[in-house]
Amino acid sequence: MTTAQSVPEVPASEVPEDGWLLDVREPYEWSAGHAPAAVHIPLAQLNHRAGEIPKDDTVYVICRSGARSARVVLALAGGGWQAVNVGGGTNASLHAVVALTEQLTGRHVNLQASGTRDGDTPITRADRRRAQQLLGWQPSVDLQDGITHHLHTLAASLRPGAA
Repeated sequence: MTTAQSVPEVPASEVPEDGWLLDVREPYEWSAGHAPAAVHIPLAQLNHRAGEIPKDDTVYVICRSGARSARVVLALAGGGWQAVNVGGGTNASLHAVVALTEQLTGRHVNLQASGTRDGDTPITRADRRRAQQLLGWQPSVDLQDGITHHLHTLAASLRPGAA
């Protein structure tokens, strides 16, 4: 897929296992979690560290939302690199939410598809980037922090004597 600004883009699931993955997030974002094989060069350091990025390989660029990485892809392409944006960034799919929930709780999550009901929409697509653009909405916490908070809140509510 290619975005409106002609930035080549692939979903995270299509990044090859041996692909050169460049993570341009801030250090605090990196420390919260990252792909094991990723190379971390924060956006602010990119000009000084560009020599670390191979020109003889396709570079897959990722950030949290896909916006910073798209700008980096344009800059790298302008400098002679073969670069591809990892669309959607590090924000997670349903499977990533399930995996994180299993990791945090130590329990298996069993998902079951339910049948359709009157009024169900046959196909839906939540487009977070569109909501950000139209409404100025920004997530206040990342996925792991949000799930962790909700699990702690749920656990507290299930303790004996909890109101």
